[in-house]
Amino acid sequence: MRILIAGEYQWFWYEKAFENSFKNLGHEVAAFRFIDYFKKFKVGKVEPDFISKHAEIEFRLKFGTIINSLNRDLIEASEKFRPDVILFYRPVHIFGKTLSTLKKKNNPVIISYFNDDPFGKSSTEFKWRHFIKSIELFDINYIVRMKNLPEYEKCGSHKTEYLGHFFVRDVHYKSSTDKKKKDVIFAGHYENDIRIESLEKLLKNGTDLRLYGGGWNGFLGSAKENLLLKNFHPVTPVIGGVYREKISESKIALCFLSKLNCDDSTSRNFEIPAIGTFMLSEYSGMLADIYREGEEAEFFRSSDELLDKVKFYLKNEETREKIALRGHEKAMKGDFSSDEKAKKIIADLKNDFGFS
Repeated sequence: MRILIAGEYQWFWYEKAFENSFKNLGHEVAAFRFIDYFKKFKVGKVEPDFISKHAEIEFRLKFGTIINSLNRDLIEASEKFRPDVILFYRPVHIFGKTLSTLKKKNNPVIISYFNDDPFGKSSTEFKWRHFIKSIELFDINYIVRMKNLPEYEKCGSHKTEYLGHFFVRDVHYKSSTDKKKKDVIFAGHYENDIRIESLEKLLKNGTDLRLYGGGWNGFLGSAKENLLLKNFHPVTPVIGGVYREKISESKIALCFLSKLNCDDSTSRNFEIPAIGTFMLSEYSGMLADIYREGEEAEFFRSSDELLDKVKFYLKNEETREKIALRGHEKAMKGDFSSDEKAKKIIADLKNDFGFS
């Protein structure tokens, strides 16, 4: 099968992970990178910078000459590669008319994978307008939260499939040489929810905490409260191998669920166990169906419960390590890796469209 993946390609554990997984399954894959139209990585910086102010404005508003060029170039790339399938990964910059043109020219199967919630609390019709209007044009829409199923169907989705978040086997793996040198880590973005109260409570109780992630500096730099979290400023993200190492060297890795994105799971819920570290995650029914509480992972429902469980599991190493091991085994044996997700997509394409 010839598969064209069209997506931002900013982080290699998203689109690139699918690209590698499809290639490992024996398929011919080409990439169309949105990021090249807007951003550029610089030496020594974790996150890319916008190429220009003009590029930043169009990236955020999702219209203009750059967006038009991106859509035209995608059509040309498809004509040259002639894919059987085009996988659109979070296609917020793609016009509906572009999808229609792609269909008319080569008639590929077009599918979407959207890891955000286009109908969530942080969403606006303007922000996601191109994608929402185009939902009915995709042959299959893959989602990561079941609450979106009726919302996609209301928008005319022909077929909506739950795919979920994933980890990447050659990025998020367990190493026998890693030592648990740190107590607690949270590597994740800032959001004004239970994570502020929870992390602050841990610090007030003397917890050895490490904090990494995006969006924190704006909050910590302007917060008027006398927060212990301010001692972490500036907070930097960690990615790839550094992210794996930081998680791996920690006894407990925390996971919070975004309320703005209506998350009932996140990629860290699969990356942390895959790396082999004990996961203490905010509770959801979805996660409780995947991991047995107190046996394969632990959950908290309040900042007090989080503090109590951090104290308990730091004191009880043997119990903590048994849970971490069982959680790791669950991640490895389940369908939670990008490889397994790619297999499901291929199976769906064969069943629905007759690919051999």
